[in-house]
Amino acid sequence: MQLRQYQKAIVDSVNKHGNTLIVLPTGLGKTIIAFHLIKQVCERGGRALFLAPTKPLVKQHLNNFKTLYPNISACEISGDVNAQKRVQLYKETQVFFATPQTVEKDIEKGVITPDFFQFIVFDEAHRGVGKYAYTTISNYFTTAKRIGLTASPGGDRERIEEVMENLKLQHVEIRTHQSPDVKPYVKPIEIRWVFVQLPPTLKKCKAWLEKMSERFVKGLAEYGIRVNVKRKGELMEKR
Repeated sequence: MQLRQYQKAIVDSVNKHGNTLIVLPTGLGKTIIAFHLIKQVCERGGRALFLAPTKPLVKQHLNNFKTLYPNISACEISGDVNAQKRVQLYKETQVFFATPQTVEKDIEKGVITPDFFQFIVFDEAHRGVGKYAYTTISNYFTTAKRIGLTASPGGDRERIEEVMENLKLQHVEIRTHQSPDVKPYVKPIEIRWVFVQLPPTLKKCKAWLEKMSERFVKGLAEYGIRVNVKRKGELMEKR
Protein backbone atom coordinates (compact mmCIF):
# COMPACT_ATOMS: atom_id res chain seq x y z
CA MET A 1 0.00 0.00 0.00
CA GLN A 2 1.27 3.46 -0.96
CA LEU A 3 1.88 5.71 2.03
CA ARG A 4 1.03 9.39 2.01
CA GLN A 5 3.92 11.83 2.27
CA TYR A 6 3.47 12.53 5.98
CA GLN A 7 2.94 8.84 6.77
CA LYS A 8 6.21 7.94 5.04
CA ALA A 9 7.98 10.78 6.89
CA ILE A 10 6.72 9.41 10.24
CA VAL A 11 7.76 5.84 9.33
CA ASP A 12 11.25 7.10 8.42
CA SER A 13 11.40 9.07 11.68
CA VAL A 14 10.48 5.99 13.77
CA ASN A 15 13.15 3.95 11.98
CA LYS A 16 15.67 6.69 12.75
CA HIS A 17 14.72 7.73 16.30
CA GLY A 18 13.21 4.56 17.75
CA ASN A 19 10.43 4.53 20.36
CA THR A 20 7.96 7.21 19.29
CA LEU A 21 4.63 8.75 20.30
CA ILE A 22 2.63 9.42 17.13
CA VAL A 23 -0.04 12.10 17.50
CA LEU A 24 -2.41 12.38 14.54
CA PRO A 25 -6.04 13.55 14.31
CA THR A 26 -8.63 10.84 13.72
CA GLY A 27 -8.90 9.86 10.07
CA LEU A 28 -5.32 10.63 9.03
CA GLY A 29 -4.11 7.03 9.08
CA LYS A 30 -2.23 6.33 12.31
CA THR A 31 -3.05 2.64 11.99
CA ILE A 32 -1.64 2.41 8.46
CA ILE A 33 1.67 3.77 9.76
CA ALA A 34 1.69 1.07 12.46
CA PHE A 35 0.83 -1.65 9.92
CA HIS A 36 3.68 -0.59 7.66
CA LEU A 37 6.17 -0.69 10.54
CA ILE A 38 4.86 -4.14 11.54
CA LYS A 39 5.37 -5.35 7.97
CA GLN A 40 9.00 -4.20 8.12
CA VAL A 41 9.51 -6.14 11.36
CA CYS A 42 7.97 -9.28 9.84
CA GLU A 43 10.20 -9.01 6.78
CA ARG A 44 13.15 -9.24 9.17
CA GLY A 45 11.66 -12.35 10.79
CA GLY A 46 10.46 -10.61 13.94
CA ARG A 47 7.21 -10.78 15.90
CA ALA A 48 4.90 -7.83 16.59
CA LEU A 49 2.20 -7.06 19.14
CA PHE A 50 -0.62 -4.60 18.39
CA LEU A 51 -2.50 -3.62 21.56
CA ALA A 52 -5.96 -2.05 21.55
CA PRO A 53 -8.13 -1.33 24.61
CA THR A 54 -11.29 -3.22 23.53
CA LYS A 55 -12.12 -6.51 21.81
CA PRO A 56 -14.11 -4.85 18.98
CA LEU A 57 -11.11 -2.64 18.18
CA VAL A 58 -8.78 -5.66 18.27
CA LYS A 59 -10.99 -7.52 15.79
CA GLN A 60 -11.29 -4.47 13.54
CA HIS A 61 -7.52 -3.91 13.39
CA LEU A 62 -6.88 -7.62 12.80
CA ASN A 63 -9.34 -7.76 9.89
CA ASN A 64 -7.88 -4.62 8.32
CA PHE A 65 -4.34 -5.96 8.65
CA LYS A 66 -5.29 -9.30 7.06
CA THR A 67 -6.90 -7.45 4.16
CA LEU A 68 -3.73 -5.44 3.53
CA TYR A 69 -1.21 -8.21 4.25
CA PRO A 70 -2.89 -11.61 3.71
CA ASN A 71 0.47 -13.39 3.52
CA ILE A 72 1.57 -12.43 7.04
CA SER A 73 0.26 -14.71 9.80
CA ALA A 74 -1.83 -12.72 12.29
CA CYS A 75 -4.23 -13.65 15.09
CA GLU A 76 -6.36 -12.35 17.95
CA ILE A 77 -5.28 -12.60 21.58
CA SER A 78 -8.20 -11.70 23.84
CA GLY A 79 -10.61 -13.15 26.36
CA ASP A 80 -12.52 -14.68 23.44
CA VAL A 81 -9.57 -17.04 22.84
CA ASN A 82 -9.03 -19.64 25.56
CA ALA A 83 -5.68 -19.90 27.34
CA GLN A 84 -4.66 -23.22 25.73
CA LYS A 85 -5.36 -21.88 22.24
CA ARG A 86 -3.35 -18.74 22.98
CA VAL A 87 -0.31 -20.83 23.93
CA GLN A 88 -0.50 -22.52 20.53
CA LEU A 89 -0.97 -19.23 18.69
CA TYR A 90 2.15 -17.77 20.31
CA LYS A 91 4.14 -20.65 18.80
CA GLU A 92 2.93 -20.32 15.23
CA THR A 93 2.00 -16.67 14.55
CA GLN A 94 3.98 -13.53 13.70
CA VAL A 95 1.59 -10.65 14.47
CA PHE A 96 -0.70 -10.55 17.50
CA PHE A 97 -3.67 -8.19 17.90
CA ALA A 98 -4.54 -8.20 21.57
CA THR A 99 -6.30 -6.64 24.52
CA PRO A 100 -3.76 -5.54 27.15
CA GLN A 101 -5.51 -7.36 29.99
CA THR A 102 -5.15 -10.72 28.23
CA VAL A 103 -1.47 -10.19 27.47
CA GLU A 104 -0.97 -9.13 31.09
CA LYS A 105 -2.49 -12.46 32.22
CA ASP A 106 -0.21 -14.41 29.89
CA ILE A 107 2.79 -12.52 31.28
CA GLU A 108 1.75 -13.45 34.84
CA LYS A 109 1.44 -17.10 33.82
CA GLY A 110 4.89 -17.08 32.19
CA VAL A 111 3.49 -17.98 28.77
CA ILE A 112 5.63 -15.41 26.93
CA THR A 113 9.22 -14.37 27.60
CA PRO A 114 10.43 -10.74 27.87
CA ASP A 115 12.20 -10.95 24.49
CA PHE A 116 9.28 -12.55 22.62
CA PHE A 117 8.22 -9.41 20.69
CA GLN A 118 10.49 -7.20 18.64
CA PHE A 119 7.89 -4.48 18.08
CA ILE A 120 4.85 -3.24 20.06
CA VAL A 121 2.06 -0.84 19.09
CA PHE A 122 0.12 0.86 21.90
CA ASP A 123 -3.12 2.04 20.29
CA GLU A 124 -4.84 4.87 22.19
CA ALA A 125 -1.55 5.36 24.00
CA HIS A 126 -3.00 8.08 26.24
CA ARG A 127 -4.41 5.23 28.36
CA GLY A 128 -0.89 4.32 29.46
CA VAL A 129 -1.12 5.91 32.90
CA GLY A 130 -1.45 4.62 36.46
CA LYS A 131 -1.86 0.86 36.79
CA TYR A 132 -3.39 0.30 33.35
CA ALA A 133 -2.11 -2.91 31.72
CA TYR A 134 -0.16 -0.93 29.08
CA THR A 135 2.33 0.00 31.81
CA THR A 136 2.86 -3.62 32.91
CA ILE A 137 3.41 -4.72 29.32
CA SER A 138 5.82 -1.87 28.61
CA ASN A 139 7.90 -2.73 31.69
CA TYR A 140 8.00 -6.43 30.78
CA PHE A 141 9.01 -6.24 27.10
CA THR A 142 11.85 -3.78 27.67
CA THR A 143 13.89 -4.72 24.58
CA ALA A 144 11.01 -4.35 22.10
CA LYS A 145 10.91 -1.29 19.89
CA ARG A 146 7.55 0.45 20.28
CA ILE A 147 5.24 3.23 19.15
CA GLY A 148 2.23 4.85 20.78
CA LEU A 149 -0.74 6.01 18.70
CA THR A 150 -3.16 8.71 19.83
CA ALA A 151 -5.31 11.54 18.58
CA SER A 152 -5.38 13.17 22.03
CA PRO A 153 -2.25 12.61 24.16
CA GLY A 154 -3.57 14.50 27.18
CA GLY A 155 -4.65 17.90 28.36
CA ASP A 156 -1.46 18.82 30.22
CA ARG A 157 2.28 18.32 29.97
CA GLU A 158 2.46 16.22 33.14
CA ARG A 159 0.05 13.59 31.79
CA ILE A 160 1.84 13.41 28.43
CA GLU A 161 5.17 12.95 30.19
CA GLU A 162 3.66 10.16 32.31
CA VAL A 163 2.44 8.36 29.18
CA MET A 164 5.85 8.68 27.53
CA GLU A 165 7.67 7.49 30.64
CA ASN A 166 5.34 4.54 31.23
CA LEU A 167 5.48 3.37 27.61
CA LYS A 168 9.21 4.19 27.28
CA LEU A 169 8.77 6.59 24.37
CA GLN A 170 11.59 9.07 23.74
CA HIS A 171 10.52 10.81 20.54
CA VAL A 172 7.31 12.54 19.36
CA GLU A 173 5.87 12.87 15.86
CA ILE A 174 2.87 15.18 15.74
CA ARG A 175 0.75 16.42 12.86
CA THR A 176 -2.42 18.50 12.61
CA HIS A 177 -4.76 19.22 9.70
CA GLN A 178 -2.70 22.39 9.18
CA SER A 179 0.72 20.68 8.88
CA PRO A 180 2.29 21.40 5.47
CA ASP A 181 2.70 17.72 4.54
CA VAL A 182 -0.88 16.90 5.67
CA LYS A 183 -2.77 19.80 4.02
CA PRO A 184 -2.74 18.31 0.48
CA TYR A 185 -4.71 15.28 1.74
CA VAL A 186 -7.34 17.17 3.75
CA LYS A 187 -10.50 18.50 2.16
CA PRO A 188 -12.12 21.67 3.59
CA ILE A 189 -14.76 20.94 6.23
CA GLU A 190 -17.82 23.10 6.73
CA ILE A 191 -19.39 22.91 10.19
CA ARG A 192 -22.99 23.96 10.69
CA TRP A 193 -24.56 23.81 14.14
CA VAL A 194 -28.19 22.69 14.33
CA PHE A 195 -29.87 22.98 17.74
CA VAL A 196 -32.73 20.57 18.47
CA GLN A 197 -35.04 19.88 21.38
CA LEU A 198 -34.57 16.69 23.39
CA PRO A 199 -37.40 14.19 22.90
CA PRO A 200 -39.57 13.44 25.99
CA THR A 201 -37.82 10.13 26.78
CA LEU A 202 -34.37 11.74 26.89
CA LYS A 203 -35.72 14.61 28.98
CA LYS A 204 -36.89 12.06 31.56
CA CYS A 205 -33.48 10.34 31.52
CA LYS A 206 -31.76 13.72 31.95
CA ALA A 207 -33.97 14.53 34.94
CA TRP A 208 -33.26 11.15 36.57
CA LEU A 209 -29.50 11.51 36.06
CA GLU A 210 -29.51 15.02 37.50
CA LYS A 211 -31.49 13.84 40.53
CA MET A 212 -29.07 10.94 41.07
CA SER A 213 -26.07 13.27 40.75
CA GLU A 214 -27.53 15.65 43.30
CA ARG A 215 -27.88 12.77 45.78
CA PHE A 216 -24.23 11.80 45.37
CA VAL A 217 -23.07 15.42 45.60
CA LYS A 218 -24.98 15.91 48.86
CA GLY A 219 -23.54 12.68 50.26
CA LEU A 220 -19.99 13.77 49.44
CA ALA A 221 -20.62 17.24 50.87
CA GLU A 222 -21.33 15.63 54.26
CA TYR A 223 -17.69 14.46 54.23
CA GLY A 224 -16.44 17.90 53.28
CA ILE A 225 -15.86 16.97 49.62
CA ARG A 226 -17.38 19.51 47.25
CA VAL A 227 -17.62 18.66 43.55
CA ASN A 228 -19.13 20.27 40.49
CA VAL A 229 -20.62 17.41 38.44
CA LYS A 230 -21.01 19.70 35.44
CA ARG A 231 -17.24 20.07 35.14
CA LYS A 232 -15.83 16.69 34.15
CA GLY A 233 -12.19 17.64 34.70
CA GLU A 234 -12.87 18.83 38.25
CA LEU A 235 -14.91 15.72 39.00
CA MET A 236 -12.13 13.41 37.76
CA GLU A 237 -9.55 15.32 39.80
CA LYS A 238 -11.65 14.98 42.97
CA ARG A 239 -12.00 11.24 42.33
